[in-house]
Amino acid sequence: MPDNDQESSSYYILILIATFATLLGFTSCTSSSAGSEKRSPAPLEVSYYVINPESSSELFVTNAEILPSEQVNITSEVAAKVVSIHFEEGQIVQKGHILVQLDAREAIARLQSLEAQFEQAEKVYNRTATLLRTGGASEEEYETAKSRYLQLKAEVSAASVLVEKHSIRAPFTGVAGLRQLSPGSFVSNQQSIVQFWQIHPLKIEVDLPERFIGLVRVGDTLEIFGEYLSDTSVAIVYAVEPVIDRVLRSNKIRAKISKPSSGLFPGVYVKAALQVKSKSNVLKVPADCIVPQLGRQIVYTVNDGTARANTVQVGRRDAVYVEILSGLNPGDTLVASGILLVRSGTPVRPTTSLSIQE
Repeated sequence: MPDNDQESSSYYILILIATFATLLGFTSCTSSSAGSEKRSPAPLEVSYYVINPESSSELFVTNAEILPSEQVNITSEVAAKVVSIHFEEGQIVQKGHILVQLDAREAIARLQSLEAQFEQAEKVYNRTATLLRTGGASEEEYETAKSRYLQLKAEVSAASVLVEKHSIRAPFTGVAGLRQLSPGSFVSNQQSIVQFWQIHPLKIEVDLPERFIGLVRVGDTLEIFGEYLSDTSVAIVYAVEPVIDRVLRSNKIRAKISKPSSGLFPGVYVKAALQVKSKSNVLKVPADCIVPQLGRQIVYTVNDGTARANTVQVGRRDAVYVEILSGLNPGDTLVASGILLVRSGTPVRPTTSLSIQE
């Protein structure tokens, strides 16, 4: 009986050992399988962007003022009474047309007196020159006659200019503004008479930010539009100021509007749009690909099915794209989605190609 009990106990012990070994083996296999899955997770499906060199440009829109082609404040160079006015306010006046005639009687009388003296001096000069050749006059008499002749010639010329200044003429073909005087008024030196504008063609002046220096050239075009304009006008850049304003940190450009839309006049404020072309062969990426990280700018490239972090130096940027100055090469493939789930070494599988839509 004791032998049977002992055999039975040994039998149960063997069964327990076998069961434990089986469980241990199953646990080991399960652990091994779980470890294998942990070491080789499924790749993360992401969108991707392939870098290709492109030309970079930026649409710059700003407020600007319409200017006349030419403008001047007509003033008098002499003090005299207004005799007559020869223009209509707000009307076109041709270049050289007399706008205002001042009383020039005194100036004309002086001119006539000098012309008479000059005529006499010219005769004396010619006679003395003849006598000098025959020995009938000395060198000193000749030089005195010549000096008098030249002096009076200059005075006649000056008096003639003074007479002309009493006739105030249009400096170019343009539109006269509102006059500031009437016939019979006395005009003092440098007193304003009328504003004068040339409004065909018109001009526009734009303040260009410092970052665009060297990128806008003569011949570039601007589009002009505004709330009260019927349609869009085009202006051609004809001058770029070479100096930066110390306060505004900008420089001015001017463009001519050859065919202005209706409602476009000097002094009107409008919107001006300029497509600023920068460099060619620029590397640029979607702005969402950039990850700020501890003072650095990071992008993730795809290399052999895994993500790799790259530190890049960025240039100009907006809501659409960022220019890359260094850290990437043409042809690199960037992770463009799931950025927050990606780390360096994460298995990724690019599925959808993205392109920049400006």
